[in-house]
Amino acid sequence: MQTRFRTLLLAAALLNHGALFFSVAFAGQLDSSPQESVPSRSFQRRFVHSIEDFEVHMKHHIQRVEILGMRLLKFPDGLNPDEIRKMDPVLVKRLQDKLEKIDRVLLQKYLKLHDQSKVNATPEFLAHYGFRPDEPKIIERLYGIYGKNRDNMRSDEVIRSKTLIDKINAIDRQIGYEFFSAHDMIDSRGNSSFMARIMMMVEKIADGVDRGMSPVSPEEFNRTMKLASEFLTDPEEIHLSLYLENRYPTMFEGRALRKEGREQRIWNDCIHPVLHRILVPALQMVQ
Repeated sequence: MQTRFRTLLLAAALLNHGALFFSVAFAGQLDSSPQESVPSRSFQRRFVHSIEDFEVHMKHHIQRVEILGMRLLKFPDGLNPDEIRKMDPVLVKRLQDKLEKIDRVLLQKYLKLHDQSKVNATPEFLAHYGFRPDEPKIIERLYGIYGKNRDNMRSDEVIRSKTLIDKINAIDRQIGYEFFSAHDMIDSRGNSSFMARIMMMVEKIADGVDRGMSPVSPEEFNRTMKLASEFLTDPEEIHLSLYLENRYPTMFEGRALRKEGREQRIWNDCIHPVLHRILVPALQMVQ
């Protein structure tokens, strides 16, 4: 009992040291969030028409968060003259020094854990995080509120959604705590290390950039989304968000990207999930 209590205390301390283990946009389905403007219309479904489509969309989001986060390690390479003119050179140098200290292998492992609470349905994962065998999977419950926000939810739906979000946040906190503990990035008092805080910042920025840039987000949250560089307030985070936002369209236009030493085709959600399921096997046959 004491060990369990200590784990919860350390997990809470980790969260208080700058971790953001949940999507600001998703949390804003219930509360007003900086990433969202007041909804002015209902967004017609163009991308997700089934739970299978939704799962494809979520897995694409996780892939892009990993790619975006790893791309930040190249900052400030490739800055064009206009970007250089708009950025604070002192901040650029400070960010470069911080990012150079990140262990690339550990960062990639950490980013692969992004949103696992929503998509991982393996028996081992579910048992570890306290799911009952007969309990509906989180991805199924999330799809039940796809395209909704507080303005078009019944009161009972708001309550159920908040319970769901709280559960997702709790699992994400535990996943983060377990990862950083396993790699000696949390001390005996529950303080996260410099490396852990930088890695969490990278994940936060990559997540925010993708939520702000993905064409599926307005449909998913029934909101007009703000860019990460518009809702974030920390100057360092704004600089890094702008860096990714300016490169996002060319990074995810359906072309092949080099990943872990081999070619892997990463598809943008602009390609309808139904077409994705038809086209990808055909392309793999001719590659």
